[in-house]
Amino acid sequence: MWLSYFLRWWRQELAELIPDWISVAFFGGNSAKRLHFSEKSKEITHDSAHVTAPLSLLNDGAPITPRTKKHYVVDVVLPDNLALARRIDAPRQARGKLKSLAALDLRRNTPFTEQNSVWSLGRIKSEGQAVSAVQYVAKPAELKALRRRLEEVGLVTRKLLVEDEDAADVALQDFTDSLNPNTKKWRWVNASLVCIFIAVGLFTFLKPAFEAKARYTELQQDLTSLRAETVALRQRVDEMKSQRDEEARFRAFLRLRPRLVESVRNVTVALSDDAWVSSMTYTPETITLSGETSEAAVDIVLELSQNRNFGDPRLSGATTLTRDGREKFEISASPGPNQ
Repeated sequence: MWLSYFLRWWRQELAELIPDWISVAFFGGNSAKRLHFSEKSKEITHDSAHVTAPLSLLNDGAPITPRTKKHYVVDVVLPDNLALARRIDAPRQARGKLKSLAALDLRRNTPFTEQNSVWSLGRIKSEGQAVSAVQYVAKPAELKALRRRLEEVGLVTRKLLVEDEDAADVALQDFTDSLNPNTKKWRWVNASLVCIFIAVGLFTFLKPAFEAKARYTELQQDLTSLRAETVALRQRVDEMKSQRDEEARFRAFLRLRPRLVESVRNVTVALSDDAWVSSMTYTPETITLSGETSEAAVDIVLELSQNRNFGDPRLSGATTLTRDGREKFEISASPGPNQ
Protein backbone atom coordinates (compact mmCIF):
# COMPACT_ATOMS: atom_id res chain seq x y z
CA MET A 1 0.00 0.00 0.00
CA TRP A 2 2.62 2.52 1.07
CA LEU A 3 4.88 1.46 -1.77
CA SER A 4 2.23 2.07 -4.43
CA TYR A 5 1.41 5.45 -2.89
CA PHE A 6 5.06 6.41 -2.80
CA LEU A 7 5.52 5.43 -6.44
CA ARG A 8 2.50 7.50 -7.51
CA TRP A 9 3.74 10.47 -5.50
CA TRP A 10 7.23 10.13 -6.91
CA ARG A 11 5.97 9.98 -10.50
CA GLN A 12 3.79 13.02 -9.93
CA GLU A 13 6.59 15.05 -8.37
CA LEU A 14 9.04 13.96 -11.07
CA ALA A 15 6.60 14.89 -13.82
CA GLU A 16 6.28 18.39 -12.39
CA LEU A 17 10.04 18.86 -12.11
CA ILE A 18 10.96 17.63 -15.59
CA PRO A 19 10.52 20.22 -18.34
CA ASP A 20 8.14 19.34 -21.15
CA TRP A 21 10.86 19.18 -23.81
CA ILE A 22 12.76 16.58 -21.78
CA SER A 23 9.63 14.47 -21.47
CA VAL A 24 9.07 14.72 -25.21
CA ALA A 25 12.69 13.96 -26.08
CA PHE A 26 13.21 11.03 -23.74
CA PHE A 27 9.73 9.60 -23.18
CA GLY A 28 8.29 10.08 -26.63
CA GLY A 29 5.16 11.94 -27.63
CA ASN A 30 4.58 15.45 -28.90
CA SER A 31 5.22 18.84 -27.43
CA ALA A 32 2.09 20.87 -26.82
CA LYS A 33 0.98 24.41 -26.19
CA ARG A 34 -1.30 25.25 -23.30
CA LEU A 35 -4.85 26.12 -24.45
CA HIS A 36 -7.10 28.51 -22.49
CA PHE A 37 -10.58 29.73 -23.39
CA SER A 38 -11.37 33.45 -23.27
CA GLU A 39 -14.60 35.41 -23.74
CA LYS A 40 -12.67 38.30 -25.27
CA SER A 41 -11.11 36.20 -28.05
CA LYS A 42 -12.92 36.05 -31.38
CA GLU A 43 -10.33 33.92 -33.09
CA ILE A 44 -7.50 31.60 -32.16
CA THR A 45 -4.26 33.32 -31.14
CA HIS A 46 -1.01 31.78 -30.01
CA ASP A 47 2.54 32.50 -28.88
CA SER A 48 5.51 30.27 -28.18
CA ALA A 49 3.87 28.40 -25.29
CA HIS A 50 0.17 29.28 -25.16
CA VAL A 51 -2.94 29.21 -27.35
CA THR A 52 -6.05 31.26 -26.61
CA ALA A 53 -9.38 30.17 -28.14
CA PRO A 54 -12.86 31.74 -28.10
CA LEU A 55 -15.15 30.52 -25.32
CA SER A 56 -17.78 29.78 -27.99
CA LEU A 57 -15.86 26.62 -28.99
CA LEU A 58 -17.25 24.98 -25.89
CA ASN A 59 -20.77 24.94 -27.33
CA ASP A 60 -22.17 23.23 -30.40
CA GLY A 61 -23.81 25.50 -32.95
CA ALA A 62 -21.64 28.47 -32.02
CA PRO A 63 -20.36 30.84 -34.73
CA ILE A 64 -17.65 29.30 -36.89
CA THR A 65 -14.16 30.02 -35.65
CA PRO A 66 -11.52 30.60 -38.35
CA ARG A 67 -9.25 27.59 -38.79
CA THR A 68 -5.54 27.97 -37.95
CA LYS A 69 -3.01 27.94 -40.75
CA LYS A 70 -1.34 24.83 -39.34
CA HIS A 71 -2.15 22.21 -36.77
CA TYR A 72 -1.18 22.76 -33.15
CA VAL A 73 -0.98 20.13 -30.46
CA VAL A 74 -2.50 21.54 -27.28
CA ASP A 75 -3.11 20.70 -23.63
CA VAL A 76 -6.63 21.93 -23.01
CA VAL A 77 -7.37 23.59 -19.68
CA LEU A 78 -11.06 22.88 -19.11
CA PRO A 79 -13.25 25.58 -17.60
CA ASP A 80 -15.02 24.91 -14.33
CA ASN A 81 -18.40 24.24 -15.94
CA LEU A 82 -17.11 21.15 -17.78
CA ALA A 83 -15.70 19.37 -14.72
CA LEU A 84 -17.51 18.64 -11.45
CA ALA A 85 -15.30 19.02 -8.38
CA ARG A 86 -16.04 16.73 -5.38
CA ARG A 87 -14.13 16.55 -2.12
CA ILE A 88 -13.19 13.04 -0.94
CA ASP A 89 -12.29 12.56 2.74
CA ALA A 90 -10.87 9.43 4.31
CA PRO A 91 -8.91 8.34 7.40
CA ARG A 92 -5.15 8.67 7.23
CA GLN A 93 -4.78 4.88 7.26
CA ALA A 94 -6.74 4.66 3.98
CA ARG A 95 -4.44 7.00 2.07
CA GLY A 96 -3.20 4.25 -0.26
CA LYS A 97 -6.79 3.26 -1.09
CA LEU A 98 -8.14 6.75 -1.64
CA LYS A 99 -8.57 6.18 -5.38
CA SER A 100 -10.72 3.11 -4.79
CA LEU A 101 -12.75 4.98 -2.19
CA ALA A 102 -13.29 7.82 -4.67
CA ALA A 103 -14.57 5.40 -7.32
CA LEU A 104 -16.94 3.75 -4.82
CA ASP A 105 -18.22 7.12 -3.58
CA LEU A 106 -18.80 8.24 -7.19
CA ARG A 107 -21.03 5.21 -7.88
CA ARG A 108 -22.99 5.49 -4.63
CA ASN A 109 -23.53 9.22 -4.25
CA THR A 110 -23.73 10.53 -7.85
CA PRO A 111 -25.63 9.56 -10.97
CA PHE A 112 -22.31 8.93 -12.71
CA THR A 113 -21.03 5.43 -13.47
CA GLU A 114 -17.72 4.11 -14.76
CA GLN A 115 -19.15 4.03 -18.30
CA ASN A 116 -20.58 7.55 -18.47
CA SER A 117 -17.91 9.49 -16.61
CA VAL A 118 -14.25 10.42 -16.72
CA TRP A 119 -12.64 11.37 -13.42
CA SER A 120 -9.31 11.96 -11.77
CA LEU A 121 -8.01 12.85 -8.29
CA GLY A 122 -6.09 15.99 -7.44
CA ARG A 123 -3.20 16.21 -5.00
CA ILE A 124 -3.80 14.30 -1.76
CA LYS A 125 -3.60 16.50 1.33
CA SER A 126 -3.14 15.48 4.96
CA GLU A 127 -5.16 17.15 7.70
CA GLY A 128 -4.39 15.65 11.08
CA GLN A 129 -5.62 12.04 11.13
CA ALA A 130 -7.49 12.45 7.83
CA VAL A 131 -6.62 12.85 4.18
CA SER A 132 -8.55 14.54 1.43
CA ALA A 133 -8.44 15.11 -2.31
CA VAL A 134 -10.62 16.77 -4.92
CA GLN A 135 -12.22 14.43 -7.45
CA TYR A 136 -12.83 16.00 -10.87
CA VAL A 137 -15.60 14.37 -12.94
CA ALA A 138 -16.60 15.07 -16.54
CA LYS A 139 -18.84 13.49 -19.17
CA PRO A 140 -16.95 11.60 -21.92
CA ALA A 141 -19.48 12.74 -24.56
CA GLU A 142 -18.87 16.41 -23.79
CA LEU A 143 -15.11 15.95 -23.85
CA LYS A 144 -15.28 14.04 -27.12
CA ALA A 145 -17.40 16.77 -28.71
CA LEU A 146 -14.94 19.40 -27.51
CA ARG A 147 -12.03 17.52 -29.01
CA ARG A 148 -13.90 17.23 -32.32
CA ARG A 149 -14.61 20.97 -32.43
CA LEU A 150 -10.99 21.76 -31.65
CA GLU A 151 -9.77 19.45 -34.42
CA GLU A 152 -12.06 21.23 -36.88
CA VAL A 153 -10.21 24.48 -36.23
CA GLY A 154 -6.75 22.86 -36.39
CA LEU A 155 -6.14 22.11 -32.67
CA VAL A 156 -5.20 18.54 -31.81
CA THR A 157 -5.76 17.64 -28.16
CA ARG A 158 -2.94 15.90 -26.26
CA LYS A 159 -4.33 16.23 -22.73
CA LEU A 160 -7.50 17.47 -21.10
CA LEU A 161 -6.51 19.23 -17.86
CA VAL A 162 -8.21 20.73 -14.85
CA GLU A 163 -6.45 23.27 -12.66
CA ASP A 164 -6.40 22.09 -9.05
CA GLU A 165 -6.86 24.34 -6.03
CA ASP A 166 -3.11 24.92 -5.71
CA ALA A 167 -2.74 25.67 -9.46
CA ALA A 168 -1.47 22.16 -10.21
CA ASP A 169 -2.67 20.41 -13.35
CA VAL A 170 -4.83 17.30 -13.06
CA ALA A 171 -5.13 15.26 -16.26
CA LEU A 172 -8.63 13.95 -16.96
CA GLN A 173 -7.61 12.32 -20.24
CA ASP A 174 -4.22 11.79 -21.89
CA PHE A 175 -4.01 11.02 -25.63
CA THR A 176 -0.22 11.18 -25.93
CA ASP A 177 0.16 7.55 -26.98
CA SER A 178 -2.59 7.82 -29.62
CA LEU A 179 -0.97 10.90 -31.18
CA ASN A 180 2.35 9.15 -31.59
CA PRO A 181 2.10 5.36 -32.01
CA ASN A 182 5.88 5.01 -31.60
CA THR A 183 5.85 6.49 -28.10
CA LYS A 184 6.28 3.13 -26.36
CA LYS A 185 9.10 2.18 -28.70
CA TRP A 186 10.89 5.47 -28.01
CA ARG A 187 10.46 4.94 -24.29
CA TRP A 188 11.99 1.48 -24.53
CA VAL A 189 14.83 2.77 -26.69
CA ASN A 190 15.55 5.69 -24.37
CA ALA A 191 15.28 3.47 -21.29
CA SER A 192 17.72 1.03 -22.88
CA LEU A 193 20.12 3.85 -23.75
CA VAL A 194 19.91 5.23 -20.22
CA CYS A 195 20.55 1.78 -18.76
CA ILE A 196 23.50 1.29 -21.10
CA PHE A 197 24.86 4.73 -20.19
CA ILE A 198 24.50 4.01 -16.48
CA ALA A 199 26.08 0.58 -16.90
CA VAL A 200 29.03 2.05 -18.85
CA GLY A 201 29.41 4.80 -16.26
CA LEU A 202 29.33 2.31 -13.39
CA PHE A 203 31.77 0.04 -15.19
CA THR A 204 34.13 2.96 -15.85
CA PHE A 205 33.82 4.11 -12.25
CA LEU A 206 34.20 0.64 -10.74
CA LYS A 207 36.79 -0.73 -13.20
CA PRO A 208 39.77 0.48 -11.11
CA ALA A 209 38.19 -1.16 -8.07
CA PHE A 210 37.72 -4.45 -9.94
CA GLU A 211 41.31 -4.29 -11.22
CA ALA A 212 42.58 -3.45 -7.74
CA LYS A 213 40.60 -6.35 -6.29
CA ALA A 214 42.00 -8.75 -8.90
CA ARG A 215 45.48 -7.39 -8.30
CA TYR A 216 44.95 -7.69 -4.55
CA THR A 217 43.99 -11.34 -4.99
CA GLU A 218 47.11 -11.96 -7.07
CA LEU A 219 49.27 -10.16 -4.50
CA GLN A 220 47.68 -12.18 -1.72
CA GLN A 221 48.55 -15.38 -3.57
CA ASP A 222 52.08 -14.12 -4.21
CA LEU A 223 52.39 -13.12 -0.56
CA THR A 224 51.24 -16.56 0.58
CA SER A 225 53.71 -18.20 -1.81
CA LEU A 226 56.54 -15.91 -0.64
CA ARG A 227 55.72 -16.61 2.98
CA ALA A 228 55.85 -20.36 2.37
CA GLU A 229 59.09 -19.92 0.44
CA THR A 230 60.50 -17.76 3.26
CA VAL A 231 59.64 -20.42 5.83
CA ALA A 232 61.23 -23.10 3.66
CA LEU A 233 64.36 -20.97 3.14
CA ARG A 234 64.50 -20.21 6.85
CA GLN A 235 64.39 -23.91 7.62
CA ARG A 236 67.05 -24.49 4.99
CA VAL A 237 69.23 -21.73 6.50
CA ASP A 238 68.79 -23.22 9.96
CA GLU A 239 69.74 -26.64 8.64
CA MET A 240 72.78 -25.23 6.86
CA LYS A 241 73.78 -23.27 9.96
CA SER A 242 73.41 -26.37 12.11
CA GLN A 243 75.40 -28.38 9.61
CA ARG A 244 78.06 -25.66 9.48
CA ASP A 245 78.25 -25.62 13.29
CA GLU A 246 78.59 -29.38 13.32
CA GLU A 247 81.34 -29.18 10.73
CA ALA A 248 83.09 -26.46 12.75
CA ARG A 249 82.88 -28.51 15.92
CA PHE A 250 84.11 -31.58 14.06
CA ARG A 251 87.06 -29.66 12.61
CA ALA A 252 87.85 -28.26 16.05
CA PHE A 253 87.63 -31.72 17.50
CA LEU A 254 89.93 -33.08 14.84
CA ARG A 255 92.29 -30.18 15.36
CA LEU A 256 92.34 -30.26 19.13
CA ARG A 257 91.84 -33.91 20.02
CA PRO A 258 94.96 -35.80 21.19
CA ARG A 259 96.21 -38.35 18.74
CA LEU A 260 97.23 -41.88 19.72
CA VAL A 261 100.75 -41.58 18.36
CA GLU A 262 101.27 -38.29 20.15
CA SER A 263 99.87 -39.78 23.34
CA VAL A 264 102.27 -42.79 23.13
CA ARG A 265 105.17 -40.43 22.55
CA ASN A 266 104.14 -38.22 25.43
CA VAL A 267 103.85 -41.24 27.73
CA THR A 268 107.26 -42.46 26.68
CA VAL A 269 108.83 -39.06 27.32
CA ALA A 270 106.99 -38.48 30.59
CA LEU A 271 107.85 -41.80 32.29
CA SER A 272 111.25 -42.26 33.90
CA ASP A 273 113.57 -45.09 33.04
CA ASP A 274 112.62 -46.89 36.27
CA ALA A 275 109.08 -47.52 34.97
CA TRP A 276 107.84 -49.52 32.08
CA VAL A 277 104.34 -49.94 30.67
CA SER A 278 103.00 -53.39 29.89
CA SER A 279 99.66 -52.17 28.40
CA MET A 280 98.05 -48.94 27.38
CA THR A 281 94.32 -48.39 26.82
CA TYR A 282 93.53 -45.29 24.77
CA THR A 283 90.33 -43.35 24.15
CA PRO A 284 90.03 -39.71 23.16
CA GLU A 285 88.94 -38.98 26.74
CA THR A 286 91.11 -41.33 28.86
CA ILE A 287 94.47 -43.06 28.80
CA THR A 288 94.92 -46.03 31.12
CA LEU A 289 98.48 -47.21 31.78
CA SER A 290 99.30 -50.57 33.35
CA GLY A 291 102.88 -51.50 34.26
CA GLU A 292 105.59 -51.77 36.90
CA THR A 293 108.07 -49.38 38.47
CA SER A 294 110.97 -49.72 40.85
CA GLU A 295 109.85 -46.45 42.42
CA ALA A 296 106.58 -45.63 44.05
CA ALA A 297 103.51 -45.43 41.75
CA VAL A 298 102.65 -42.15 43.40
CA ASP A 299 105.83 -40.65 42.04
CA ILE A 300 104.68 -41.49 38.48
CA VAL A 301 101.37 -39.73 39.17
CA LEU A 302 103.27 -36.65 40.36
CA GLU A 303 105.45 -36.70 37.24
CA LEU A 304 102.40 -36.93 34.96
CA SER A 305 100.65 -34.09 36.82
CA GLN A 306 103.64 -31.82 36.12
CA ASN A 307 103.47 -32.66 32.39
CA ARG A 308 101.19 -30.35 30.37
CA ASN A 309 100.32 -33.17 27.93
CA PHE A 310 98.26 -34.99 30.56
CA GLY A 311 95.34 -33.95 32.65
CA ASP A 312 94.02 -35.21 35.95
CA PRO A 313 96.42 -38.16 36.45
CA ARG A 314 95.29 -40.55 39.17
CA LEU A 315 95.62 -44.12 40.39
CA SER A 316 92.74 -46.06 38.96
CA GLY A 317 93.58 -49.39 40.55
CA ALA A 318 95.27 -50.96 43.56
CA THR A 319 99.08 -51.11 43.62
CA THR A 320 100.80 -54.42 44.41
CA LEU A 321 104.39 -55.57 44.86
CA THR A 322 105.91 -58.16 42.62
CA ARG A 323 108.38 -60.89 43.81
CA ASP A 324 111.37 -58.83 42.77
CA GLY A 325 110.12 -55.83 44.80
CA ARG A 326 108.73 -53.73 41.99
CA GLU A 327 105.41 -51.99 42.39
CA LYS A 328 102.63 -52.85 39.94
CA PHE A 329 100.34 -49.94 39.11
CA GLU A 330 97.32 -48.79 37.04
CA ILE A 331 97.17 -45.07 36.29
CA SER A 332 94.50 -43.12 34.36
CA ALA A 333 94.84 -39.67 32.88
CA SER A 334 93.21 -37.48 30.29
CA PRO A 335 95.14 -36.86 27.08
CA GLY A 336 95.64 -33.14 26.75
CA PRO A 337 96.64 -30.18 28.92
CA ASN A 338 96.36 -30.52 32.65
CA GLN A 339 93.38 -28.49 33.90
